[in-house]
Amino acid sequence: MCKETLQWKRDPEPAQLPSGLQGIAIGIAWALYVTIPTPLLQWIKEHMGKWFAVLIPLLLLAMFVIAVRPTIQGPGRGTGHFVLAQPQPFQKHKFWALSIIGVAIMASIRTAPQAAQLPLWCAWLGLAAAGCLTAVVWRRSVERHKRLYTPDPAAPSPTRLS
Repeated sequence: MCKETLQWKRDPEPAQLPSGLQGIAIGIAWALYVTIPTPLLQWIKEHMGKWFAVLIPLLLLAMFVIAVRPTIQGPGRGTGHFVLAQPQPFQKHKFWALSIIGVAIMASIRTAPQAAQLPLWCAWLGLAAAGCLTAVVWRRSVERHKRLYTPDPAAPSPTRLS
C-alpha cells in the first residue's frame, strides 16, 4: 500500500570478492577439476577405495565456496530491514578472468611431460589454497574495517557545544 517500492535488505551483508577475482576462482576450480592427474586418481583408488576419489572434486568445491562465499539466502530472507528499492547492477563473474586462468592451468599441465604433471597440478592446487586463504583474510579485514568505521545507529549522537 506504499507509494514507494521497498525491498528487504539483509543485515549484515557479507563482504564479496570483486567479480574479477570470483571469475579467477571459478577458472581455477574448473581447470583443476578438468586436469586431475590419472596417477593421483589411481593411487587414491588403490590405497583408499574408489569412493575417496570423490574427495578431490569436493575439496575443490569447498575451496571455491570458502573463497567466493556466495550468498546462500535469497532476497527477502534472514534478518534485515526494508529499504527503498533501487535497481542493483548484477555482477556476473568476469569471463575474461575465468578463461585466462583456466587456459593457463590447462595448457601448463597438458603440455608438461608426463612425469611433471602431478607435481605441477599439486603446485596449482597449492596456489589455489593460498588464494582461498588470501580471500578469507581479505574478507575478514573488510568486515573488521566496516565494524570499526561504521557508526552504530543505536549509539547516541555526540552533542554539540555552542
